[in-house]
Amino acid sequence: MDKLVDISFQSPGWFLLGLAVPLMIWWYIKRYKRNQVTLVYAAPPVVKIRKSFKQRTIHFPFILRMLALVLFITAMARPQGFLGNEERDTEGIDIVFVLDVSYSMVAKDLEPTRLEVAKSLMIKFIKSRKHDRFGLVTFGTTAVSKTPLTLDHRRLMDRIAAIQPGPGEMGFYTAIGLGLGTAVARLESSEAKSKVIVLVTDGVNNAGEISPMVAAELAASYGIRVYIIGVGTRGMAEGFGGLDFNGNIIYEYQKVEIDEVELNKMADKTNGKYFRATDNNSLENIFREIDVLEKSKLKTKEIINKPDKFFWLVLLGGLLFMLEICLRLTYYRSII
Repeated sequence: MDKLVDISFQSPGWFLLGLAVPLMIWWYIKRYKRNQVTLVYAAPPVVKIRKSFKQRTIHFPFILRMLALVLFITAMARPQGFLGNEERDTEGIDIVFVLDVSYSMVAKDLEPTRLEVAKSLMIKFIKSRKHDRFGLVTFGTTAVSKTPLTLDHRRLMDRIAAIQPGPGEMGFYTAIGLGLGTAVARLESSEAKSKVIVLVTDGVNNAGEISPMVAAELAASYGIRVYIIGVGTRGMAEGFGGLDFNGNIIYEYQKVEIDEVELNKMADKTNGKYFRATDNNSLENIFREIDVLEKSKLKTKEIINKPDKFFWLVLLGGLLFMLEICLRLTYYRSII
């Protein structure tokens, strides 16, 4: 659709001053006729008197003054330009990230940690999809909706970058079902043709009032596809072993346990897919694969406000007014 520029006025009441313009023109004409000197000849003049250029253009300064006045009045009405209610198709989907922030996500089998790699790839993913709306949910013992669906990608990326594991009881357990259910609540009212949840976890559901499968069935009922990424190497990894007296993380080697059977079932239930990321490269490849999801066409209504347009009116009106004064005091001084 072609962009049609409209003009609106923030203070149209100033146009009432324009009623004075025709009155001033009437008064000027009346005064001019009254000041004319009529010559009476006894006989028709032999020589026809021709008016000079100055005499023929005697009204030019007044015309400049009226134009300047009209420009000033229009400027006071505060004209503004905008692209009014433009509807256009944009390629995009609604996506909610569901990120595990339990302390197990600080394991170092992905460098520097599982959580930091997941955060950086989520940010990279967002940057590559400027037309998509994103939301963010984090979960540990409980789930928190950090950001509603938004096109404010900069704010969302700042929120993701600031995520830390925990705090307190939040970090000791993993409520996968509760995290997924919270994300479904964010997407249930979405009108997008394609709704997606990307869930990143490294553990087994051991907390929360909603079971993972119940949450997956709820997502399926709303037509939401769930892509689940299990993060962690196979075997042993240097992971969370507790906190010392100063609250610092103690690391120790422990077996990596991810309930892949249930996570697979959850993804299948929603026509999504389960992935296993065992290192930095595999996790990046997974996000790249999700990035090629089919995009749905969403109609967006866009109103782009532009700055006030009165500056040039004031400038032009001022120039005309100054020119009128200069002409009156110089070229037209002898006849006005």
